[in-house]
Formats: sequence, C-alpha cells, structure tokens
Amino acid sequence: MIEPVKREFLRDAAARQLREAIAEGLWKEHLPSEVVLCRELHVSRRTIRSALAQLAREKWLRRRGRGLTPAIRPSVRRRSQTRPATVIRYLSPRRAEMNDHSTQVEENALREHVGREGFRLQFECHPDLYTRFSAKRLKALAFQPDTAAWVLLNATRQIQEWFVSSGLPCVVTGSCHEGVDLPNVEFDYSAACFHAVHLLAGQGHSHVVYVTPARLNASEQSAVRGYLEAASRFPKMRATVTCHDDTREGICQALRSLLRRSPTPTGYLVSLAEHTLTTLGFLQSQGVRVPADASVICRIDSPFLDFHVPSVAQYRIDCVKSGHAVGALAVDVIRHGAGRSRPVKIVPEFVPGQTFVSASKQTPAS
Repeated sequence: MIEPVKREFLRDAAARQLREAIAEGLWKEHLPSEVVLCRELHVSRRTIRSALAQLAREKWLRRRGRGLTPAIRPSVRRRSQTRPATVIRYLSPRRAEMNDHSTQVEENALREHVGREGFRLQFECHPDLYTRFSAKRLKALAFQPDTAAWVLLNATRQIQEWFVSSGLPCVVTGSCHEGVDLPNVEFDYSAACFHAVHLLAGQGHSHVVYVTPARLNASEQSAVRGYLEAASRFPKMRATVTCHDDTREGICQALRSLLRRSPTPTGYLVSLAEHTLTTLGFLQSQGVRVPADASVICRIDSPFLDFHVPSVAQYRIDCVKSGHAVGALAVDVIRHGAGRSRPVKIVPEFVPGQTFVSASKQTPAS
C-alpha cells in the first residue's frame, strides 16, 4: 500500500511516490491500473496520468499503447533489485575538504544521524551546476534509483526550483530562495543581523556597515533583509551594505572606499569569519584602532577567531545541532513525504567580545 498523496502536491508527489515504489521493487514488471493507483494515492485519474507521463519522459516507464498499463523499463527493474534507495546525496559546490569548518562539522553530524537510521550519506561535488546550471545534467544526476533523498548546500535559485518541480525528496541546509518551498534547516542569520544592528544602535553608533560577498546565496540574502529591516527602525543611523568579490583584495578595496567617506563607519558587521580577520587586519593597517575607533562584530563564529586578540564579538552557531536537524528532516521526508515538513530555524547566540564597545567609549586616534 502506497501512502496517500496530500492534496497540495498532486502530480509531483504522485510521481515521487511512484518512483520510490518502483525503486523499492514494489512492482515487478507493470504498474497497477490507473483505477488502483487513483484509489491508493487518493488522487484523480488526470493526476495519475500526468504523473505516469512524467515518469515515461524520465525513462522510468515504457507505455504500451493507449490505455494499456505502463511497463517498468528492464534497466530500472535491474537497478531496483540490486540498489535499494538508501543513499542520501549531499550536493555541494566545493569539495568536502574545501568547505569551511562549520559546514564540515554539520556534515559529520548529518552523516552520523542518517547512518543510525539506516541510510548512507554520499557527498556530491558539482561546482559546474552552481555556475552554469543545466537541467539536463542535474536530471541525469538526480534520478539515480539508489537515491532516497537529496540535501542541498548553498543551492542557487535554479537548483532549488528544479528540485521543487522534480518532486524528489529534498532538504535544503540553509535558506530557501524567496518563493521556493522546500523543507529546510537554517541558522536565522536574519535574526542575528537584526540583533547586531540593535546592539550597535543601542551603543550610539551612527554609521554602521554590513560587509558581505557580492554573490549572495539565499542565507546571505536573508541576512541582508534582516540587517536592512532593523536599520529602518533607526532613521538617524546611517546603515550601509558593502559588497566585495570574496577575495582579500576585494575586501580591502571595499573597506578602503568606506574609509574615504565622511563620517567614516564606527560599527562593522562582517558576514564570515575569514572576512572578519581581513577586516580587522586592514583597519589596523589604516590606523583604525579596534575597538578604540571602530567596533567589529562577526555574524558567524569560527574556532580560529578564539585565538584573535582582542577577542572578537561574534554569533555562535551549533553546527552539530543543525546537522542532526537536517538528518532528521531528510529521514522524515523520505518516510512521510514533504507535506508535513516545516522549516527549522536555529537562532545563533551572541558572544560578546573586546572588538565591540559603545561609540561613546571610542576615542579619536592620537
């Protein structure tokens, strides 16, 4: 018995459930009649026909004339018999060792969680899908019969939208792009930026700046929205978003431009830990003392920041907690579908540091 499809998903959910049933070997050569499928999935014949047509286009089924029961392709039958759908694939734009420490910790916790549930995490590095999206290539990658679900890291809008249309079990680690409805687990960077702006405004900073890469993923877009929303509540405070090309030279160039403005910023909120180190070093090279002349807050923590002097004000994230949450959500989507899944948001914890002080305590450079 296949689990009934929830009304809000219809064709895509029906196609997904049929794929899973075929991959698990529920049917040997032919699918049941449309009447039986309609009864078991609780959908209309029109929805079933649309789902069957989708599977035929994807080469899962072979139609045998008008009105006849579709046959399962022999190649699919062979794969379903030898390769059960127990693999959760983790799509990344970078090799595992190139991901930052937080991402690696989250991935390890995710791997541990799904392993306890009987699944295996398979790392998939495909940077070209992020830079030159190809629906054809993604389809060839995604529709592997041994795949139980996908986890998407830093996925572009095109990738996320493709998974929505495919109906494949999928979880996003990080934020979904605006208008994209996929189960996801994210750190609430919007809330962190909102909180940081209130901290800076409350300490009397009249010109604050958010330093972020120019290529904004969904999480960065959410953070910028939180920053600007908070800034709108303080009309007397000047709030700037400055973007860079994610290189040391690009960050220095963006900061150099800021220091030419009058008045110069006294509060810096920096998106990433490595960019925070560049910011601190550049400000020092330009004679800007931290915290005497400017306060700096990092939006995300990292172990190497703990060795910096002065200690860095930062927002701490629990990557182990998020990894387990992603794993639990992925298993839930596999077993019950995405219909009851809800976004999981984890609020970062602010950790005070010596790089953040009241503007009134900052003194002019001698």
